[in-house]
Amino acid sequence: YNKSNYKVTKLLMKLIYMIMIIAICIGPAILTMYINEIKQLYDQYASNEIIVVNSDENLLNVLYDGKANVFSIEQINMLKEIEHVIDVDYYWQLEGVLNFGKDTKNITVIPKKDLDKIAIPSSLANKTTKNMSLSMMLSVENQIYEFKTTIDDYIVKDYLISENIDNEVIFLPDKLIDKLFLQQNITNSASVVVRCDNVDNIENTMTKITNWLPEVTVLSNGTKYKEQLDNLQNIEQLINLLRIVTIIGIIVIVYIIQIMENKSRIKEIANLRINGITEKMFYKLYYYENRFVILATIISCVMGYIMALSYFKSSLVLSNLLLILLQSILCLLISQIIPLIISSRQIFTKDIAKILRDN
Repeated sequence: YNKSNYKVTKLLMKLIYMIMIIAICIGPAILTMYINEIKQLYDQYASNEIIVVNSDENLLNVLYDGKANVFSIEQINMLKEIEHVIDVDYYWQLEGVLNFGKDTKNITVIPKKDLDKIAIPSSLANKTTKNMSLSMMLSVENQIYEFKTTIDDYIVKDYLISENIDNEVIFLPDKLIDKLFLQQNITNSASVVVRCDNVDNIENTMTKITNWLPEVTVLSNGTKYKEQLDNLQNIEQLINLLRIVTIIGIIVIVYIIQIMENKSRIKEIANLRINGITEKMFYKLYYYENRFVILATIISCVMGYIMALSYFKSSLVLSNLLLILLQSILCLLISQIIPLIISSRQIFTKDIAKILRDN
């Protein structure tokens, strides 16, 4: 039982050793890929627009509140006076129903500036046809307004939408919305779009808005990606320290494994010394016994890096692959040689006669 338990413990420690080597070699590369992916998402979705909702309720990611009071002219003018703000427009969010003939589809309708045609998401592209009927409903200060229009012409385009919207979203041009709202004399809203002069000034402007109007809620597309990006870049700065700590941990694990092996084979090693084995020959024997772990670790590092490239849909760069290979070899050398030298010195300094007498 003790022998079996020892083998399991030794196997587990070698497995942990391999995982730590793989993590230290490809971990930073995976982190860099993830940061690049978040940067792409931020560049794609971050805009210079801030949605301001005239409500201080805890409505996470809610861009429009049909129960809230509409913004006053004084509040609008105050927003326009904030530094970096170049434009303020009303914002609405409507509940809609697309009529497919025998079938209907609940959607959300959002007005969008600088659109010439209705924007349909790709998920609805195969079902949407020209002259399709679109019914909409809007709530303003708890008052319900109903509208109808037809989709004469449209484009297929996907935009980032708020996480709390469960339905597919169709974007309508501002001109079309203004025309529909004019029929029922709707001129204001409980939400506004504040546009900044630069996307880099978004966070600063959001802070100023909440300082000037503490009763409002502010949201912006891309904010969550910016927060993730900042956190990941902070981790990236600590990666070298984490590497050092991990290498120390690896050396300790290998040293414990080597001590366990030496202790279990102390009589065998003593007989080898009697037969003339030198310290240099002992190193060669150690390599021969551990060559599978060394080879498996190197292959796992390379394969793990290739799998990470596939997951993040990144292109394979030969120089980066060689760097991963060299890092794995270097980590193996450092983690194997240092414990081996320490443990072998302990072995070869012990008196052979005393070892054989005690065992």
